[in-house]
Amino acid sequence: MTAERWHQVRDILYAASQLEAGARSGYLNDACAGDSGLRQEVDKLLMALEQSGPFLEPDPGAMPVLSRTLRIGPYLVLNEAGHGGMGVVYHAVRDDDYRQEVAIKLVKAGAETDFLIGRFRLER
Repeated sequence: MTAERWHQVRDILYAASQLEAGARSGYLNDACAGDSGLRQEVDKLLMALEQSGPFLEPDPGAMPVLSRTLRIGPYLVLNEAGHGGMGVVYHAVRDDDYRQEVAIKLVKAGAETDFLIGRFRLER
């Protein structure tokens, strides 16, 4: 799959996943415009997304609470940038002469499978 095709699949998948199930078919018919390969790929990913259940949803109770003075090593955490199934991402700054802005991802306890650790290393 080309990068351009993946972007098309991703954009349609995201938009369709935000719709109620009853509204998806009409949207997909319009968005895929008769491209059966595109429709099949999006349908397959939507089905996988629905079957994934809470795996991709964060467990709010397992996420650390951000305080105003949270520090991770030499970094001062400014805010939460996002969270997902693997953990939480913070926007932080190195609080010394370098003032380097970074994203710090903390993996949830229990998510330390070899697959997820490999994925985490690729993301960095």
